[in-house]
Amino acid sequence: MHIAEISTSTRRRAPLPNGPIAQPLTSPDVSDQLAVVHLELPAGGALPEHDHGAPHGSC
Repeated sequence: MHIAEISTSTRRRAPLPNGPIAQPLTSPDVSDQLAVVHLELPAGGALPEHDHGAPHGSC
């Protein structure tokens, strides 16, 4: 698996006040089941409660 240089990946800020900044380090063509993401949470920032849904293969 190829991991990208963090200096070349695209930074995206969540549309929330003090939201996190995420940088994907794997491309979508590497795998549809695996992702490596660098996540920065600013001082005083937070992530709202959220759900990733049911895992694949669950009933």
